[in-house]
Amino acid sequence: MLIRHGQAMPFQDAPDRLSVAGEAQARKLGAFWTLPRVVFDEVYTGTLARQARTAEIVAECHAQAGIPWPRTEVVPGLDEYDAEG
Repeated sequence: MLIRHGQAMPFQDAPDRLSVAGEAQARKLGAFWTLPRVVFDEVYTGTLARQARTAEIVAECHAQAGIPWPRTEVVPGLDEYDAEG
């Protein structure tokens, strides 16, 4: 399963942080996965704060539901890149 990240702040404000809506999206996703008690074997994130925060929020939802969460592996290749140049 591949999830990008929650909505980010506008680029002029704080481009590498989740917006309030993005944090809510991540919580909603985490809650959605806890209902059927989805257990992940592996979790990967890029190096960007918004990517890591999304995974962190989902992990918090799992912890609150008593569902195990694996150690998050950071993979720089999952970061965004400039496709135009």
